[in-house]
Amino acid sequence: MHTHSLFTLLGERLMMHTNTVSVTTYNTLYEILTEQVCTQVVHKPHPEPDSTVKIQNPMILKVVATLLKSSSASAELMEVRRLFLSDMIKLFSNSRENRRCLLQCSVWQDWMFSLGYINPKNPEEQKITEMVYNIFRILLYHAIKYEWGGWRVWVDTLSIAHSKVRGRKAIFLHSPCGIKHE
Repeated sequence: MHTHSLFTLLGERLMMHTNTVSVTTYNTLYEILTEQVCTQVVHKPHPEPDSTVKIQNPMILKVVATLLKSSSASAELMEVRRLFLSDMIKLFSNSRENRRCLLQCSVWQDWMFSLGYINPKNPEEQKITEMVYNIFRILLYHAIKYEWGGWRVWVDTLSIAHSKVRGRKAIFLHSPCGIKHE
């Protein structure tokens, strides 16, 4: 499915029919991610992944991140975002294969940064941002310690972080009020 961008198409189709991501939708995407399908529709958070759970379709991570970024803000969306980040922390903490699987994806840092907040406005946003940083810590440590040429992941990550922060600063500098916020 990856070679035909069907996962991306799946995400686009989901956004056509709803403006938020429910726990049920996330659980379904998680089942595709891990290829561990449940026989019933689950409307509450799925069981926590253990060390045996492997990422089978890593492009679903980008699909979920894109859906979360494109969705309207709500309490349920924050719950799904927190669940998604928690799942990633567990999946990456428990398995070298899972870490390696994401590190091989192209520009994964871009959508990973989009899950956090550059300037968190409340404790909930701060917690989400800390979870994103924790994922980066796990993945970057793995890249440096275990991957040949892992330092390139650090360089790419710094470059993408700089472009995200720089882009955010440009938005502030060109605000509709004409006020410069430097």
